[in-house]
Amino acid sequence: MRRKALPLLLAILVSAAILYPEPVNALSKPVYPPQKYPKMVPSLMAVHGDQLIVQDLSEKAVDLISLETWETKSLKIGKELSDLAILGDLLAIAPRDKHLLIYDLETGEQRELEVPGRIEDLEAGDGLIWASIPLQDLILGIDPISLEVEERIELNIASGRGKLSIAGGSLWAIEEAGESVVKIDLRSGSRSSLKLEEPAAAIKAFESGALIATSGDKILEISSDLKVQRSWSLEKGSAAEIQVYRLEDGRIIYVSPSRWVIGEIEGDEITEVRTEARIGGSALAEDRIWFSETAKQRIGYAPLSRPPRITEFRVERVEGNLFKAYAEVDDPDGDLAKVYLIVFYPELVGSAQNRSYEMSLEDGSYIREFRVDYGRRAEVHVSAVDKFNNLGESETILVEAKELKTLTSQQTIQPSQGAAITPAEIYALGSSLLLLLPIIMALVYLRGRRKKRRRR
Repeated sequence: MRRKALPLLLAILVSAAILYPEPVNALSKPVYPPQKYPKMVPSLMAVHGDQLIVQDLSEKAVDLISLETWETKSLKIGKELSDLAILGDLLAIAPRDKHLLIYDLETGEQRELEVPGRIEDLEAGDGLIWASIPLQDLILGIDPISLEVEERIELNIASGRGKLSIAGGSLWAIEEAGESVVKIDLRSGSRSSLKLEEPAAAIKAFESGALIATSGDKILEISSDLKVQRSWSLEKGSAAEIQVYRLEDGRIIYVSPSRWVIGEIEGDEITEVRTEARIGGSALAEDRIWFSETAKQRIGYAPLSRPPRITEFRVERVEGNLFKAYAEVDDPDGDLAKVYLIVFYPELVGSAQNRSYEMSLEDGSYIREFRVDYGRRAEVHVSAVDKFNNLGESETILVEAKELKTLTSQQTIQPSQGAAITPAEIYALGSSLLLLLPIIMALVYLRGRRKKRRRR
């Protein structure tokens, strides 16, 4: 005997499944600003506040570009350049001859100093402009105000840029063959050296040591007492003309012109982003690294901002088909812009398939209430975006809201009236009929043969 229909029973099933891993922190993809600056063939670069300083190969000039208005002032040098360096408001320019140019970025005053040979590398530090002159086995420390040579160091320094670096009261240099690096205490003049297993390609000093890029595509971290603390292996060919930087938070940024990549090392993780052409020069700014693409005659930058991370995400049922999502978001660089809840219906098509809701911050967590259509499954996740459009995504949680009705004492469950038949159910029914069709045809055939035999 059938019992009276029981009251409507709502069963909400929530199951979590990680469909894809949370992305790791990474350097942001390159950005190419609108080309409001004059046409140029860019190469070497430097940064001074809101000014970008770019060597223009086509005009043999140095362009001073305002990053606010893109207004440009051009300094006609008339010669090829070896390097650029910034010390305070002074720009040091090394033409490929026996001169050093000092340009005051505030007053526009320009002065020139004759030196004993061609400068190949410039570095600013300890209040001086340091210039390497490999053909003379010489490093000069020059006062940019008086243009007096304050320091004169004899050393068979290697040729090219990136072979000299100053930090923490010490001068670090790569010797001629690249087989060893030398550290010189600028106070006492004492020297110490470290012999390397692979020739050094570039060096970058920091307060308590130095980074060395080797010709074997490795980056070594050297302590102040000349011991190798850590090493990282890069992709083959990375070391050619490599440019290395170290951020205050300990991250390492490198630029590999030959591979068209900018890389970031954080802990054991190495992340690279690819530019659209071979890189010429680069310059580190506060929140980004600028680079030039000589062949495409343009400049770009890679933001140093890393994507946000969703550290916790959960969904709870409030009542009926109403749910509440909670997310905790960590942005390592403090430039988080928006946090969205994404609800995806795989069984639907078109605009109804994706629904997004902006989440609000309450008591340290981002929250949002949402409803799930009865009888449908939804895949729910959180997306966090920073001001550079870096995207961090959470795990995905499967949410299903089922409407159930008990009709008999045997607990027979049937869909409620008006419930829609899903495409999956139609497909299952059709598949079952197709499987039965050969059996039905065989039975009809056998029955026909039996009738023929009886007639005989």
